[in-house]
Amino acid sequence: MPSLSHDRRGRRGALSRGRGHLPRWLLAGVVIASRLTAVTLSRADEPRPVVDVSVLRSPGLPVLEQRSGDAGWRTACVVPCTLRLSVADEYRIGGDGVVDSSPFRLPATDEHLRVEARGGSPLLRDVGTLLAVGGMAFAAGGGAILLLPDDANASSDARSSKVVVGIGFIAMGLLATTVGVLARLFSDTSVRVSVAP
Repeated sequence: MPSLSHDRRGRRGALSRGRGHLPRWLLAGVVIASRLTAVTLSRADEPRPVVDVSVLRSPGLPVLEQRSGDAGWRTACVVPCTLRLSVADEYRIGGDGVVDSSPFRLPATDEHLRVEARGGSPLLRDVGTLLAVGGMAFAAGGGAILLLPDDANASSDARSSKVVVGIGFIAMGLLATTVGVLARLFSDTSVRVSVAP
């Protein structure tokens, strides 16, 4: 009999200790849930400025695109537009017939912001690429002409003609490459974010 009462007392003690302490997995779940809630609330409380988006010049149909985290780009609005946006996301100007701008972020402020963009032309960019590549090929051809060995029986006029042709190819190639690089630079879409007056 004494052993039986001792067993009952031991079980009661274990039960009372078990009721007084929460399992570790439950505590871990509560901590994780509270941290996730804090992150969600902090994101909800972040400033979401009102933004006017306008494109000064554009060859196509520009849109403001938005990307959250690792997600892909999605259309936020068709320009011109006014909307409230998150400062945590990335943005860019893109769309049909417009060269995509570099990604940009909005400053954390409660003030009214203005996004001004100058849309770049994909046609100008492609023409610039062709001119730059073609110009480099022309310049390389001119250099190859100049490096060709002279014919031992060639007259001085033939030798001078070869030099003129080689230099002409190099000059045309450098000119085309310069124009192509400038065309590519001017075909970029530029974006400026400022506080609206």
